[in-house]
Amino acid sequence: MKYQMLTTMLAWGLIQVVMPISASGQTAGLEVAVLSRDEPVDFSLEILPILRKNCLACHNARDTDGDLNLETPATIAKGGESGAVVVPGKAAESLLMRHVRQIEKPFMPPRRNKVSAKKLTPRQLGLVESWINEGANGEVTQVAPELKWRPISFAHAPIYATAISPDGQYAAAGRGNQISVYHLPTGRLAARLADPGLAKGNPATPAFAHRDVVQSLAFSPDGQTLASGGYRVAKLWRLQPPSVNGLINLLPGAEMVSAIGVAPAQARVVAAGSAGGVQAIDLQSRMPLWRDKVPGQAAGQLTLSPSGNSVAVLFADGRVRTWETATGERITRESSPMGAQAITWLNDGQLATVHPCGALKIWAAINPGKIVKEWKPGGDITVLAALPGGAKVLLGRTDNKLAVLNVGDGKVEKEIDHGAPITGLRVRADGKQVATLGGPTARLWDTDKWESTALFQGYPLAAETVARAEETLAFVKAEVGYHKASVEGKEKDLKKDNDAAKKATEALAKHEKNLADKTKEKTNAEAGLKKLTEEIAALPKQNAIASKAKAEAEAALKVEQGLVTKAKDALAKAGEAKVQAAAAKVKLSAEVMQLGSAAQNAMQLAAEARAVSGKAKGDKTLAMQAEAVAALAKRKVDEFEAALDLYAPTKQQLAKAETGLQTATQSLAAAEARAKPAVALLDGKTKALASLEERKKKTTEEKKNIDKKIADAGVAMDKARLEIDLAKSEVGFTGKNVKTAEARLGKARVEQTEAGKLPAEREAALAEAKSIAAAGMQDCLDAMYSAAGSLVYTLSIDGRVQAWATASGSRSHPVAPAGRQAQFIRFLSDGRLVLAGGSPEMAVLAAEPVWSLAQSIGGGGDDSPIEDRVIALDFSPDGQWLATGGGFPSRGGEIYIWNVEDGSEVLRIPEAHSDTVCSLAFSPDGSRLASGGSDRFARIFETNRGRELRALEGHTGHVLGVSWQRNGRVLASVGADKAVKIWNILNGEQKKSFGGFKKEVTSVHFLGIGTQAVVSAGDNVVKVVKEDGEEVRRLPDTSAFMHTSDVTPDGKLAVGGGFDGILRVWEVNTGKLLQKFTPPPESTEVAARK
Repeated sequence: MKYQMLTTMLAWGLIQVVMPISASGQTAGLEVAVLSRDEPVDFSLEILPILRKNCLACHNARDTDGDLNLETPATIAKGGESGAVVVPGKAAESLLMRHVRQIEKPFMPPRRNKVSAKKLTPRQLGLVESWINEGANGEVTQVAPELKWRPISFAHAPIYATAISPDGQYAAAGRGNQISVYHLPTGRLAARLADPGLAKGNPATPAFAHRDVVQSLAFSPDGQTLASGGYRVAKLWRLQPPSVNGLINLLPGAEMVSAIGVAPAQARVVAAGSAGGVQAIDLQSRMPLWRDKVPGQAAGQLTLSPSGNSVAVLFADGRVRTWETATGERITRESSPMGAQAITWLNDGQLATVHPCGALKIWAAINPGKIVKEWKPGGDITVLAALPGGAKVLLGRTDNKLAVLNVGDGKVEKEIDHGAPITGLRVRADGKQVATLGGPTARLWDTDKWESTALFQGYPLAAETVARAEETLAFVKAEVGYHKASVEGKEKDLKKDNDAAKKATEALAKHEKNLADKTKEKTNAEAGLKKLTEEIAALPKQNAIASKAKAEAEAALKVEQGLVTKAKDALAKAGEAKVQAAAAKVKLSAEVMQLGSAAQNAMQLAAEARAVSGKAKGDKTLAMQAEAVAALAKRKVDEFEAALDLYAPTKQQLAKAETGLQTATQSLAAAEARAKPAVALLDGKTKALASLEERKKKTTEEKKNIDKKIADAGVAMDKARLEIDLAKSEVGFTGKNVKTAEARLGKARVEQTEAGKLPAEREAALAEAKSIAAAGMQDCLDAMYSAAGSLVYTLSIDGRVQAWATASGSRSHPVAPAGRQAQFIRFLSDGRLVLAGGSPEMAVLAAEPVWSLAQSIGGGGDDSPIEDRVIALDFSPDGQWLATGGGFPSRGGEIYIWNVEDGSEVLRIPEAHSDTVCSLAFSPDGSRLASGGSDRFARIFETNRGRELRALEGHTGHVLGVSWQRNGRVLASVGADKAVKIWNILNGEQKKSFGGFKKEVTSVHFLGIGTQAVVSAGDNVVKVVKEDGEEVRRLPDTSAFMHTSDVTPDGKLAVGGGFDGILRVWEVNTGKLLQKFTPPPESTEVAARK
């Protein structure tokens, strides 16, 4: 669609493009042929075909891309959304010409288009150019000449459409414009359908169903209507059931008919009554041919000779009387053997009668008194019949046995067990089959081997109802399991969604807390930044103050340090003085000590010298020495005393020096004590200044960090807000999911509850069906073979007449419902049935139903609402609606739903597909309609409003077939892309896709209530596959391209048709080929037309 829109916009100038220029400077483009002609270009005959082939798919009255319609010169002249596309007389200036010449992009037609249109040839371009240059005139003939439809030869044998009735009774095949309906139980052509309106009153016109090729076929759910699709028409063919054509009085005076016979190939019936009356009626005039009476004797049995020229009647007196059926003349002139209990003709001249004690007597009709042969096979014989030729007699006995007696030697050649006392015998005209009756059962026997070939009893329609009820019960029980699993699954889904919702709520709370934390973090950072900014602003002033304070502290410290220095100098001087004083004191003390010692020694020495001198008295030397020593002692004493005089000032000086030192020490301590606070103050001021300097250095980085922290917090907040938004979305989403899951769970529980009710309802329905079937197990009173021997008709005690196929014993069609009391069933020469017994008259019925045209939907003419061929058909499950699908190729696909009863339109979906609708299928409940189209889509629509529910995209080719599983939840689609796709309709997802086919897959049908399906394909195959694509079995004898297939709803039978024109019927479970119907020869007859 995008490509088409872009194409249209480019094509009609909504988007400007650059025109390519050739090397010569001329505008490049496709070659245009120069036409040499005298006559003008005819739009209708020459231009319109080009446009139809290449342009009208996108530019027509219904699909006007770019608001441009190219169907007529008038619509072309109107142009499109961007104005004129044709300039009359100026092809070179016409936008249409420039695009088809591929001068301007996009080139027209586009390289990729839905009709495979190719670029125009030089001659086509020359025609378009000439037409525009000639004025772009012309007209399109509005009234086309009447089409002369002719029957399509059966040489056109391929089967493009086939269908099988739900009950497996009929299969229909479309070959060309003819429809053949086959009766499957008998394997014969039941009808070649003909629309009388197509013959237009000319009997010589061959009969055919449609003017054009039959495109589609479908049976209604009850099998009584066949829908066929053709050109602009859908036709409904109805199966008219056998009905009573009239009543014919057989006996006068209200005498009850107690025995009846119909002469073969003769239009007369002979009846015998309860009062002894015998009468022959001409069926054409319904008048009596002759009448006779045996007073006081009720007729018990009547039998006609093999030629029908004679009639024998057994009366209550045990005697047999015979007449000529044409004249009523008595054949028996004397009494027949006495005590007859049953009779049969061996041939036109002889009869066999049964007598007490199991005696069998053979005698001639013209000489009843003479017993030709008499045998005593024994047993309580109740009925007799003879095989053709009369060589063998069949004896039905009360001991359930059928004895086969050789008339020639009286020997019983065979005894077979019917299973109940035998009350009736019927021999097919060819003698190859015998029917035995007894109780509610009828059996068919092959007379070659005397083997039972079929058994039928009761009410087969009721038995089929029981089978359907059992299948439905099995289905609804399986559905109970499905809905249980569905509820459990949805409970898990709800828990999962609740967990997800809880997780989402927790995540939201986490993200909201994170946002709060990051908001607080940002707020704190912003406050810190503000504080830091103020601090940074105050730093210069603080720095100046700190510098001044440091300078003042340094000055104060310098003063104090000066005082300390002075104190230290004074201390040093005092110390030095003390040291000097102490040294002087020490020195002085040493000197004093020395002097004292010297003085003492000198005084001692002087004393000694005096003593010596005194002793020596006069020793002048000694005296002189004593004086000298005394003088020395005195001098030493003087020196000592002088030294002692010096010691006190020295001591004082030392004491002073010590005092000075102490004072200096105290002054230093005081100075140092005063200097410490100054040092400390300076140190504090220095540190403060350094701190400010360091702070100043750090503020830039700190501000950067705070700015980053604020930015990071902002980003984190934004992310948190985003996470909160996402979390809120997730909370909303998960909350919605929870509500959806709760709703789905609620719906599933309701469905589970409803599904839980169905088994009981279906069991009740099954019980009722079984009750009806049991009530239908009535004793079989009579039976009659059809003239061809392909059917045998049974009459039950309740008056029900049922036809059965003699080849298989399968049920055919019901002829008369229960209620009409009768004792005998006979065939007339014209093929009709008669019922008689218990009343004076007989009822005449048609023996077989007849197919005839009931109505045509759409009409098939120009005024038909249907646009083109009806490619697809399907009936709604209740049979009240018919869906048709088709559409004009490459323009669009339309779907109609029609009321089957009156043919009125119920719903129209005009643009169901963008191309032709190829297949249709109602859902099992009828509420939806699946369709497949050439647009490669399968789609699902509501049937009440036409609203599209699903568009299933996945195929890459035409979707040729669609089929629902019984549960309505799964759809299969097949297509030209050689693929089978399985869809989950609940969610529209593709469950499975598989191939393995070499050509297109043409049809698909699910089997019964299961998941297996029958598919047909162009690579000569019809097979049963599983849902996963695994092949179960191939249905045999498919040697041609298989165009179509169909199956019965129970999945037991399948039909298929293809290029070879052979309709095949298979038993699906075994894969056995049951029947093949080849194309019938050319004929104007319509089978079974009455």
